[in-house]
Amino acid sequence: MDIIKSKKSVSSLSAHDEFESDDYLNFIRLSCIKDESAIGTESFPGELMNPYHEMILSDDILNLLVNFYKNLYNDHFISISSMIGPSNDIVVKSKIKQYDRLRIGAD
Repeated sequence: MDIIKSKKSVSSLSAHDEFESDDYLNFIRLSCIKDESAIGTESFPGELMNPYHEMILSDDILNLLVNFYKNLYNDHFISISSMIGPSNDIVVKSKIKQYDRLRIGAD
């Protein structure tokens, strides 16, 4: 006698019937990772092409970038515009290069 009978999924849930329980378990494991940072570098798969323009980021964008770096690296960052004196914080510069084109691959 079956105590729990499985029911067929309906609507949007039926799209997930093809996954095995291992797939679900792996997803749950990945979603619980909090302590390890996924940081590093790799080659950019393309080329930033001229022309480019040197620009100054607005204070709003610069503050968002500083907060992003603080949260990502769990370190002390500061915008160059808010520096008052010597500091051990990592400085985020407001001057950037904005390229007009990007070439991906060998085309």
